[in-house]
Amino acid sequence: MSVVGLILITSQQLAFAGFVDVDKDGFQYIGSCDPQVRPDCDPDDNNPCIPDVNTAACKASKDPTGQINDVKNELNALIASGDFNINSAQTKTLLAKLNTAMKYITSDKVNLAINNLNAFNNMINAYINSGKILPEDGQQLISEVNNIINSLK
Repeated sequence: MSVVGLILITSQQLAFAGFVDVDKDGFQYIGSCDPQVRPDCDPDDNNPCIPDVNTAACKASKDPTGQINDVKNELNALIASGDFNINSAQTKTLLAKLNTAMKYITSDKVNLAINNLNAFNNMINAYINSGKILPEDGQQLISEVNNIINSLK
C-alpha cells in the first residue's frame, strides 16, 4: 500500500509541475502566468517584449520609423477632427519633417533625422503658442517625438 500511495503523490507532483499556462499569442509558461508573482509573464500580451525582446512584435514596437508613422497617423487624426487650426501648407510642412526624418533614419543619417524631428517639435510649439492647436494635443505629439529622438541617441 505504501508503494501505491507513493505513486499517487509522485503523480500529483508531476501533474502540478507540468501545469502550463498560455498567453494570448500562444507563448507557454510552466506553472501559472500571474504577473504579480512572475514579472516575466504577460498573459494579456500588453507588452510585446515580454517574455522575449527578440520577437518581431517587440522589435517593431521599438522601430523609430514605425513610431514616426504612429505620430503621422495621430497628426492626421487631429487635423481631420478639426482639433488643429492649421492650413494645408502647414500640415504638409509638418508631415514633410516626419517623412524626411524617416528617410534619414533608413539612410543611417541619425543626426539629420533628429534635426528634422526637433524642427517638427519647434513647429508644434509655435502652433501651441499661437493658439492654433490645443496644448494637450501638441504636448502629446512632442512627447512621442521626444521618445523617438531619445531612442535614436
